[in-house]
Amino acid sequence: MDFSFLQRLLPAADLRILGWEMIGHRLIVALKPKGLVARCTACGATSSRIHAEYRRRVEDLPCSGHRVTLEIHVRRFRCDNALCCRQTFAQCLAPFTARQQRRTARAQTLLWHVGLALSGAAGARLAQRLGISISGETILRLLKRNGQKHVATTSNPTIDPM
Repeated sequence: MDFSFLQRLLPAADLRILGWEMIGHRLIVALKPKGLVARCTACGATSSRIHAEYRRRVEDLPCSGHRVTLEIHVRRFRCDNALCCRQTFAQCLAPFTARQQRRTARAQTLLWHVGLALSGAAGARLAQRLGISISGETILRLLKRNGQKHVATTSNPTIDPM
């Protein structure tokens, strides 16, 4: 089946679409990383020995009023380096999404900007209208955690320092 229309909507080109399903107002897209090798997160050695595979669900930006959930089939690899402290490791999905995050990086960035503009409860209400389910407390935690990461520093040349 041709998924080229969906592939253009996804932020990561190194993920292959396995299929999709509509359940109510939710679009679930099944993805799998294209690469057959991965780098160990501890020592950096490459490995092609697959240990296991698991599914990870990540919320993405809504599309046409539907919530979008990406179900990513993540592989765990065995590290071949005998001196490495880690026996198995999971494929890295950065910059698509960070470890242990429930949303994609672009959804996190959007929510950060909503939170910065409106703060907690009002930001949560706007996010609900945009199709993203989040609480005001979660928006405040996101702002605290990513505080200065997204803020661009600007200088105003018209103001003279005294």
